[in-house]
Order: sequence, then C-alpha cells, then structure tokens
Amino acid sequence: MLLKYNAKITKSVLNACPNIKYIGMGCSYYGDAYSNLDMAAARDKGIVVSYLKDYGDEGVADGVLSQLISLLHGFGKLQWREMPHELTGLKIGIVGLGMTGLMTARALKFMGADIYYFSRTRKKSAEDEGIKYMPLDELLRHVDILSSHVNRDVIFMNKEQFDAFGNGKVIIGISLGRFYDLDSMKKWLDTPGNYHICDLAAKTGDNDKIINHPRTMYTDKLFGYSEQ
Repeated sequence: MLLKYNAKITKSVLNACPNIKYIGMGCSYYGDAYSNLDMAAARDKGIVVSYLKDYGDEGVADGVLSQLISLLHGFGKLQWREMPHELTGLKIGIVGLGMTGLMTARALKFMGADIYYFSRTRKKSAEDEGIKYMPLDELLRHVDILSSHVNRDVIFMNKEQFDAFGNGKVIIGISLGRFYDLDSMKKWLDTPGNYHICDLAAKTGDNDKIINHPRTMYTDKLFGYSEQ
C-alpha cells in the first residue's frame, strides 16, 4: 500500500485489510504521535513501513519566496504595507530548521533578508552561514515575518506567543496541519496589518476560518509539488 501524507490509516482499517504486508508513506516520519498511520497497530501486525526523506524541499523554498514577494510588493490582491517592500533588510524568523527550513532560510538570506531561527537543537553549520539562533520568545518579538517548518500538528503559537509576536506582521505556514491555536490565530488575523501565507498542506478539517480569511494568501497547491 502507498499512502498519501493527508490520508489516515487507523487500526480498524488495518484490521479490515489483513493481507497488507507493506505501507509506503508519501511523507517524512517524525514519530508515532505525528504519523497519519497507526504505527503501533502496524508493528503489531508485522507490517513493514517506510517513509520518504528530504523530498520536495526545493519547491517549498520556491513557494515561500513566490508568495511572500507577491504580498510584499502587492503583485496579487493583497499588499502587506502601504508601499511595496523588498526582502532586503527584513527580519525573518524560521521555526524548525530541518531541510525545508534551512533551504528557505538560505534562499531568503540570499535575497537580502536578515535571518533568525529557533529549533529544538542548535545548528552550528547554519550559524556559520550567518543564520542566527534566538530562543523562541525572543525571536517572536524581534522578527517582522515568521515561517513555520515544524513537525505535523506541533502547536507552538498560542495566545502568549501571538502577544509576543505583535501586529503588522506576516506568518507563513509550511507545516503539515496546524501550528497555532485556532482562536488565537483568528484574533490575530482579524487585526488589520496582519497576514498569513499557506498552501494545501495547511488545510485541515477545523481551520477553514483561517485559510479562508481575507488576509490569508492560501493556494490549493502544494509548494513542494513539482515535476522535479
């Protein structure tokens, strides 16, 4: 069986399909808690499970730059500030410096942005490239734009974090599912001057009021999906 990143296989499904011997996951593995497959049930049944690694990452960086530049300059329906704005000199925070986070950070830095990051572990090689580490609360207070690259459904933006982040800013959601408390995100988006960028990976059953918000730049395509 081959399984898409947004499909869910529960124990009851596995019980109903006793002949399954292998499941290939069209996504990265971050641990049982974040998997859309019941990993414990699969192990109990002796099913072999494998995951893709480092796929579609270049396209994610492409998508972030494309949508962010459009918002900054007003090339589409939305424009961040009254006057068009370059990436040059903008303070951008990356939360989660895995492969997509690192590629995005490098691309934005190349375009002249000032890049900061927070991750569960320090990345010395990235810091050697001029990507600066900050604790999360400090980073939120410091940056103009925040880009989330955390594991599936890891919630790190609650009311306290939105208060620290403040207004007149931009949030980019690259994570699968939600990384924010719904009510806090809705309240933040309702404040004029705040904008949100996301793709199809951010769509879940409970966040329609976020992706359909008039200040959300949502595309029903995946940034990481391309011919390559």
